[in-house]
Amino acid sequence: MKNLSAICISALSLALAACGHSHGHEGHDHDHDHEHENHDHGQETEAVHHDHADDDIILEPDMASRFGVRTDTVRVAMYSESIKGAGTFISSSSSIADVTAPISGIVSYSRSVTVGAKVKAGATVATVRPGRVEGGSANAAARAAMLAAKREMDRLKPLYDDHLVTAAEYNAAVAAYEAAAAAYSPGATGAASSPISGVVTSVSVASGAYVEAGAMLLQVSSGDDLTLRVDVPHSRYATARNATDANIRMSDGRTIRLSDAGGRRISAAEAGATAANGFVAVYFSVPASVAVAPGATAEVYLLGESSGEGITIPRTALSEQQGSFFVYEKTGDHSYRRIPVSVAGDDGINAIVASGLHGGEVIVTEAVTTIRLAENSGAIPEGHNHSH
Repeated sequence: MKNLSAICISALSLALAACGHSHGHEGHDHDHDHEHENHDHGQETEAVHHDHADDDIILEPDMASRFGVRTDTVRVAMYSESIKGAGTFISSSSSIADVTAPISGIVSYSRSVTVGAKVKAGATVATVRPGRVEGGSANAAARAAMLAAKREMDRLKPLYDDHLVTAAEYNAAVAAYEAAAAAYSPGATGAASSPISGVVTSVSVASGAYVEAGAMLLQVSSGDDLTLRVDVPHSRYATARNATDANIRMSDGRTIRLSDAGGRRISAAEAGATAANGFVAVYFSVPASVAVAPGATAEVYLLGESSGEGITIPRTALSEQQGSFFVYEKTGDHSYRRIPVSVAGDDGINAIVASGLHGGEVIVTEAVTTIRLAENSGAIPEGHNHSH
């Protein structure tokens, strides 16, 4: 028989040692004979008898409740084939926006714009003014080129009308003018605004630097939905491309069924997307409510359609000891026993039991460690005698 102290194992040992009794263990029927003799008064207590099996693990109901022990009945259920992969959370294209320079020139940022600052959609975050660099302002040079091209075109126009120049010469002048006019943007504004509301995640160009038109100034993230990329071995390609859902085991201990959180698959694995390392990727949309940062990683179990029926139990019910798996069956109001089981697979939330359980057993599904401590607390100090 194995016992767990109401406070802790060490406290139990001290309490039992103080009793000055000795323990003996024999057979399957436990007869506890306590004889406490008072030498001063000649009084003797009555014997107390309890019957338990040798492999019983004893935990009183109030202790089980205090430590969160929960049980459930083992049932036969449908299960899905699962594939374990490595997941990485990345920002989705809809949640990231680049702010670019509208014209070439010297950039300056609004005073409140720094990495981590919140910005609103349409708000001006930077200003680019036509700056002086070696060779002068790019916009001013474009204007000068346009005016020169226009003068040349105007000079050739009357000559062309009088047939003094060829059509080819005149058309070349017209084309030069149109090209110069396209390069010059007299109405271009130097204000750069954020296309979305969000947080500034990076600044690419320092204030006071010269930038070309179209250069990225900073990046804004809305913090909305993320994309989960799951890499699986190419050998599992056929199954991976049919995955419709996923169980995600976060680094903080959470396990989430993606569909329950509002996520969905957005892209199946494609053979043409095979990476050099022999993996293919499946992509899922993950809502912001999952509360995970871009760049975080997780274990992901891709789930397909239901593929079989069998004994499935929560992963939390399993206890692993030296490479073998066990569960704890509740055999009485305050007794439990350990049952060895073999596991055929799991999907991150439930495990498929190949042998050891038949259905109908009541097993511990939460706080298994508490039962395991009770199982390992059978060391009784010498001097406390129980006849079993």
